[in-house]
Amino acid sequence: MPRRKGLKWLAAALLAISAAPVLAAQPQPPAPARPSPARAPRPAIWLLADTDTKIYLFGTYHMLPRGFQWRSPLFDDIARRADELVVEVSQSDARENMASVLGALQLGKQAPVLWRVSPGRRQALREMIESLGVPIERFDGLQTWTVAMTLAVAQIERQFSNRTPPDGTGAAPADAGAAPEGTAPELEAGTQDEAPSALARQGLQGVETVLEAEFRASNRPISAVETAEQQLGFLASMPFALQRRMLEAMVDVYRKGAFDQEIDIGEDDWAAGNVAAVAAVAGRDMEGPLYEVLLPRRNAAWTDWLIARLERPGTLLFAVGAAHLAGPDSVQTMLAARGVTVRRIQ
Repeated sequence: MPRRKGLKWLAAALLAISAAPVLAAQPQPPAPARPSPARAPRPAIWLLADTDTKIYLFGTYHMLPRGFQWRSPLFDDIARRADELVVEVSQSDARENMASVLGALQLGKQAPVLWRVSPGRRQALREMIESLGVPIERFDGLQTWTVAMTLAVAQIERQFSNRTPPDGTGAAPADAGAAPEGTAPELEAGTQDEAPSALARQGLQGVETVLEAEFRASNRPISAVETAEQQLGFLASMPFALQRRMLEAMVDVYRKGAFDQEIDIGEDDWAAGNVAAVAAVAGRDMEGPLYEVLLPRRNAAWTDWLIARLERPGTLLFAVGAAHLAGPDSVQTMLAARGVTVRRIQ
């Protein structure tokens, strides 16, 4: 994979699988505020409804700079009125099943991580790991895709944490980009584990982090269409050759200095409601097996879930990765193929 494709693969993964950001290797100090988009945020929202059921489809970013502005008045109104939040994986499920989650990241044996890339990349991989202050041996028992995602997310987390806010003070304004006044504060970071797969988002804040805290504070139910172990299993099932290409792509990005530049994962386009741009990030230039694992197969299962859920009354906020609601294999496209109408309302 060339450098740009490596970055695109990472951005697509962050849009498609909510378990990806839990792989940050080291905690970082709270990130400064990210400047708001030039226009007021209007991320895309769709409505799936019948006579007694409303399901609002909202594509999320699982990993954003703290303070990034993404909420619109319409979204706030929907979030206040929804009876239930549905996400890909609930954070409480991930915490309660930590042993299973960590097990899904393990290789099952010790295999030197440096041996998993070509000889010409081994020194750069060593430097990349050492830059995190983590003993290299700690990666020897992890699956190769886990190593790739862990290193990439940690690099982006570090970059987000080092961004300078608009006022130049280095400090984020209180609650910037979080839930509206009167709702819950964000969830506390998960307990750190010895492994580099600890469930903490110190310098980052995903949309689900805010929403789950908000719904929990108002005693509204939170459900999920997948488990954390199931999501990680999708990636673990990929052939080793593909996992190796992922790791080598991340090493190439690091070796060419791309992580020292500002990395665009498309959050401004997403906040502006530019679904075509989201689809381009999560497009088919991902390797075929990865695309199939992360998007069409799961979208088909979620389409079945949504159609079945229409049989029960209520108002739901269905908040899943934005990649699932964009492009030719989106959930909306699959619903339309089944004769179910979905209407974009923002």
